[in-house]
Amino acid sequence: MNNNLYMSLAATTIYMFSNFMHDNYIRENSPAGRLARIMQADIDSFPGNYLNNLPEERKKIEKYLIDNNASKEQIKVFNECFTEYEKEIERLYSGDKIL
Repeated sequence: MNNNLYMSLAATTIYMFSNFMHDNYIRENSPAGRLARIMQADIDSFPGNYLNNLPEERKKIEKYLIDNNASKEQIKVFNECFTEYEKEIERLYSGDKIL
């Protein structure tokens, strides 16, 4: 997805990574579920993200996790989940339908 599409989508709606994690993993007993609960517990400090530049947003969140002593496993799970999130954004906003 190109940056122009991200920018136009950002103006209409924001489906933040934290929302994605909550919607998909908060109740799971899995590494992704634990990450979702950590994010929820730190909701006031956890970086928000915008659709205009997902690669930069990934770096910003990963830096935040590293700065807050996330384990290598947590970083790996974050990157797997963020890749899923990017695919979900692509699915939600592809074609003419804007949610």
